[in-house]
Amino acid sequence: MKAGTLIILSLYLLPEILFATSVYSQTDDSTNVKSYNNAIQFYIVDDIIVAYKYSLTTNSSLRFLVNASGLFTDKNSDEQIIYDFRYGDVQNREKTDTKSTSHFYELKTQYLYDIEINKILKVYFGGGLLFNYQYAYLENRYERVYSDSSTYSFTYQSIEQSYGIGLSALAGLDCKIYDNINMFVEYEATGTRSWQTKDNSNRSVSYLDDKIDIDIWTFELKGLRIGLTVNF
Repeated sequence: MKAGTLIILSLYLLPEILFATSVYSQTDDSTNVKSYNNAIQFYIVDDIIVAYKYSLTTNSSLRFLVNASGLFTDKNSDEQIIYDFRYGDVQNREKTDTKSTSHFYELKTQYLYDIEINKILKVYFGGGLLFNYQYAYLENRYERVYSDSSTYSFTYQSIEQSYGIGLSALAGLDCKIYDNINMFVEYEATGTRSWQTKDNSNRSVSYLDDKIDIDIWTFELKGLRIGLTVNF
């Protein structure tokens, strides 16, 4: 998350937290608080993430999280370039068509344990397994037409696929805003072992294909993430 975005969101959400704190601090301790065993969580920024959380006890839960950030990433472009060589009046025309798409999907199962600070604030930490899949496709079609009407063209294609399994660890702060709505902010670190395959092909006067298999270890700090929880 960019620092500027985080600051703006923090300034926007701070009054909500203060208001909720004021309201709940004035509530009589004897008031019965309704208990919820299920929750749906939505991450507000950066990623398309939805999670389902089930309470095991009053201070522990299981969370199943789906990251579908790879949606809506298809891109097509058509670029035409006309240029002149510096020597003579020879003019060549060049055209490039580019198509690209990429997708990333991830599933996490996490055990969470929380510690209550007061009636509306909790800190929590936990971790669990993660599984992910990534796909990327790139196609460039290139054509050059010379002044004598001769042509030269080639097509380059690249396909990348990756399967990963790993562990995640996180810590966060949860704030009760309304009766069944909470806001949370959390920080996560992940370690992943991925198996990646790259298929490249170049079709022109000569024909070239190559395939590469790669094993990758990745350690990543996800940074701060903000979201909303709806309890039911």
